[in-house]
Amino acid sequence: MTTNSQEVSDNVYYLVDTFGTGIIKHEDLLVDDDTLLLSFLSVILRSQGHELLTARNSVETYRLIREQQATLVISDWNMP
Repeated sequence: MTTNSQEVSDNVYYLVDTFGTGIIKHEDLLVDDDTLLLSFLSVILRSQGHELLTARNSVETYRLIREQQATLVISDWNMP
């Protein structure tokens, strides 16, 4: 399936498949074990119109990657 990005209202981006079978919601995944930093970054990204999933550890991250279709993963480099 080939996709392209289309801007929709409120600067939220969706992936639209070129076969016209539907719209796939664009969600980003933010991963950090520091809950304060995770919360802070979530507020900033959501205020900019990002649809956001969050995870605090590798188990949650793996589950979300399997179950959701995150188009971007922003991760802490050094986590326990």
